[in-house]
This record gives sequence, structure tokens and C-alpha cells, in this order.
Amino acid sequence: MLESCLYRDAPIGSREDDLLGRAPMADRLASLIAEDPGSGRCSIGIVGPRGSGKTSVINMVRERLREAENVFVLEFDPLLYRSGSDAMALSFFRSITADLRSMSKESPDLKDRKPKYGRIAGDTLKVVDRTVKMRVVGELSALSGSIVATSDEPIMTVREKISEQLRKTGYKLVIVVDSLDLLTPKELTQFFRLIDATAGFDNTFYILGYDERSFLKISTHDVVSLNLKKAVQLEVRLPEPDGRMVKKALRNELPRVMERFDQKPDGYTDQACDSISPGNLRDVYRILNGLAFKLSVHPGLCCGDLLALTYLDLEFPAVYDWILKNRKELCDVGANPGIVEEFKKIGVDERILKAIGFLYPSLTGSGIVFKDYDGDDGHVRSASSCDAYFHLS
Repeated sequence: MLESCLYRDAPIGSREDDLLGRAPMADRLASLIAEDPGSGRCSIGIVGPRGSGKTSVINMVRERLREAENVFVLEFDPLLYRSGSDAMALSFFRSITADLRSMSKESPDLKDRKPKYGRIAGDTLKVVDRTVKMRVVGELSALSGSIVATSDEPIMTVREKISEQLRKTGYKLVIVVDSLDLLTPKELTQFFRLIDATAGFDNTFYILGYDERSFLKISTHDVVSLNLKKAVQLEVRLPEPDGRMVKKALRNELPRVMERFDQKPDGYTDQACDSISPGNLRDVYRILNGLAFKLSVHPGLCCGDLLALTYLDLEFPAVYDWILKNRKELCDVGANPGIVEEFKKIGVDERILKAIGFLYPSLTGSGIVFKDYDGDDGHVRSASSCDAYFHLS
């Protein structure tokens, strides 16, 4: 039962799965690239902290660009370079050559297609355009493959030939490089040098996904930050996810988890959703997975309480541990007034107060001592439920 309700932390692959309303932004960026007249290299950074949805936005940009007739979308994963002994440039050309060769294989529906009587001119032109595109991509594949196959021709010469081919045909290369912040400072410097010089083709756009804060952590000197500013001409900073949309995603998915453990959503569950503040979809999925585990261990306890406890357990473990230590005193704050002062010492913010206030209203100064309460569904709630959970754990 448990395996069937665990969520995977995977980026979306299509705008149809967009839950945060970022598809319009991805469309605008794709249009900006597709309609650009070209000339030289341009690097675009998709910037945001981990879990903010950079890869999802990049995937939506890539999806839209693949609809453009004058764009080839490729991908380079510099992390694969780390496990091998090849130079960064050689690894890069091997990667894009493989992508181009894959594109140059004409799809079966075009191989034997012949214009028939009555076919409109537009459809015939599409076949012609496709043929031209296959020829261009084949020539680009041969050029980039020459770097991998032999060292007779200098890389810089091949670079100029690729640039010339792109200028002459009007086609563009879009090369996606995600998770750039997972590289070491040395590897980052090599990569920046690669796209600035060796692979700085004309009519080429690099879409780079990274967390700028991670760059600062892994860099022991200023070289990386200087290279970043030089290499990236446009930074698109992802806004914080709309809290309402994140909460909506939680509400939409929560019934699926509850159903697997024979629990029904009610008003108390709605209050629990209101009391927690996941920052992004990654947080939502982690909370739902944690809730599923707790429900599998304690299926008789109230889902609303376990949801709030799971949130504190994952997002604020120090607060969670404090609740575990002081659970008996929390059941009756009136008899233990000093517990409130101890609570303040651990450091709280609005998010913690909302979740704590849901579980123990008396602790947040509401003046209400929360008593045991049996709801219509038979679940023992709040203080008793929390204490029961910790006891069983």
C-alpha cells in the first residue's frame, strides 16, 4: 500500500502539468529565442534555489522551442564529464554530436511521402522545410563529429565552420545545461571557458540552470563568480512559488493519500492544510510522503494532526524534537505556565506558530486550553492525538 502512494521528486516535462502558473513565462522566453535574429552566442540563466522549479521551467521552454522550425534543441550534461577522463570540450562535442545524429534520422512518415494531387501548398512546403532541416542537421552533426573522430582539424576551425553553417542557413542551436551548480569550481571554470571560446558558435543560445547561492558556497575564489557574470547575458530569476498554488497542490493531492488509509477529508483536515506553509512542490511531496509513512505506522490517528506534525518534523526538526520532549506539559499549559517561555526560547516564526497553534492552541496565547476531543469520525484529536503518536513512536 505504501509504495503506491509515494511521490517522486521529478520535474514536469510539459506545460500541461504546470501547477505553478509558469508556462506563460516559459512561452515568452521561448519566443524571445525563436524570434531573435541571431548573431554570436547568448547565454540565459534560469536562476533559483533548489526545489524552485528551474528544471520544470527549462523543460517547458524546450517543449515550446521544439515547435519552432528554425531551432535545434540539444542538451549537455556536464555531470557525466565528471565520471570520465575526457576533456570537457571533447565530452561536449561527443554529446551534441549524438543529439544531432539522432535528429538527422528522418522520421518514417516523411521517408516515402510524396505530394499527391490536391495536397495544399502549405503541406508540401512543410515536407520541403523538413528535408532542408534534416540536411542542415546532418551537416552540423558531421562537423561536430569531426572533433570526436579525429584531432587533425583544430577545434577552433570546426567552431568557425559550425558558426558559418548556422549563419548561412538561419538555424539556431539551443543547448540546455542544467544543474550547473553541482560542478566543482575547477569544472565550472572549464565549462565557462568552453562556451565562451571553444563552443561559442554564432546563432547559439545556452540555457543554464543553476542556484546562484550554491555558486557562492562552492567557490573558494572570485574566478567562478567573475566567469558567471561574463558568460551569462540574461538571468531569469524564478519568483517564489505562489503560496496559494502550492497549497492548492497540497489540497488536491492529500485526498489520494488519505483514501489509501481509509481516511476521509473533513473540516479538521482543511484546518491542518491551512496551518502549514510548504514553500514549493518539492516540500509538498516530501510532506505527503512523510504523512503516508506515519499513517502506515499509526493508521488510527487523526490525519490532520499527523499532517501538521509531519510538516514540523521535516521543516523544523528542532521544534518537532521540543514537542516530543515536552508533550505531557503541552496537554495542559494552564498547569505548566513556564512551558510557554521555554517554547519562545527555541526560536519561532509565523510558519511555526501556525502549525503549533493548530496542534496546541493554548501554547500560542489564545487563552484556550485544548482538551481531548472525539470527533464524529471517532478520531482522538489534537493534544491527545499528538501524545498518542509520540507514545506509539
